[in-house]
Amino acid sequence: MNPRQDFPGLAAGLAAEPADLALWLPRGVAVLAAALGGLGVVMWIAANWESMGRVGHFALLQGLVLASGLGAGLIQAARLPLGLLAMLGIGALFAYFGQTYQTGADA
Repeated sequence: MNPRQDFPGLAAGLAAEPADLALWLPRGVAVLAAALGGLGVVMWIAANWESMGRVGHFALLQGLVLASGLGAGLIQAARLPLGLLAMLGIGALFAYFGQTYQTGADA
């Protein structure tokens, strides 16, 4: 009796854990957490648009970019997720700046 014939998943290597899972799973979860965190800040600002002033919006977005950029520069283990969070924060900051100070738009 051959166990590989009884359970076809054994022949495909499905019984064992993937070789690089321990390396890539924490990185993937960290990138996902950074992306969801950055998008959460953008959505939070959009939801609280009227309750905060223009200075508050800029301060929050600039603080997000500054904190995540410094963290990416100083903490090597978290460089990728914090860099992604800084990139999302820069995009949100540029979008907010473009909406606040529209150039070339007719009144």
